[in-house]
Amino acid sequence: MSYPPGESQDDDGGSGLFARVGVQLVASLGSVNDEIRKMRRDLARARADVPRDRRENFSAFPNNQFPAAGNLVLSLDGPTLGVLWEVRQITVGGAAATAAPAGTAYVFSGVSPPNDLSLVGLRGLTSGSLPQIATWGTGTFKVYRQQNLYVVIVGGTVGSTYAAYADIAEYPDTARMATVTVE
Repeated sequence: MSYPPGESQDDDGGSGLFARVGVQLVASLGSVNDEIRKMRRDLARARADVPRDRRENFSAFPNNQFPAAGNLVLSLDGPTLGVLWEVRQITVGGAAATAAPAGTAYVFSGVSPPNDLSLVGLRGLTSGSLPQIATWGTGTFKVYRQQNLYVVIVGGTVGSTYAAYADIAEYPDTARMATVTVE
């Protein structure tokens, strides 16, 4: 059997070819959409691991003068609900950088101010005259929700003013689930 020029045995008016191309195109677009959704989930997971912001925290204390009896406790506050603090640096000293008040500074984290100097919650201490700067590496000093950061001055001079400054990275504190992708 002979066919007119431009037609072949497989040509059914073009509708079969367009149907095959249309089905293949829709299937390809569906797999591209799935891949885009997967990349968006991966990006959201990666963003959760990056600090929300890096902030410097200096708290005005109700009383930052060394008392006549006992120790001076400076509270640097704590993370808000849904946030985790990673402490990178704390500077402790007098009201000015040139002030050199007496005493030893202990850094604690916990739910309440330390009423004794036990090792529970102790994160660092100064080993020389103030001012002192303490640093921590990534992942080593975390303050969780409902906890606060405290600096306790021991052996200070009565009436001397003390200050503390913390450099903190904030991370979202969200529950994580392990996911497995089966392909």
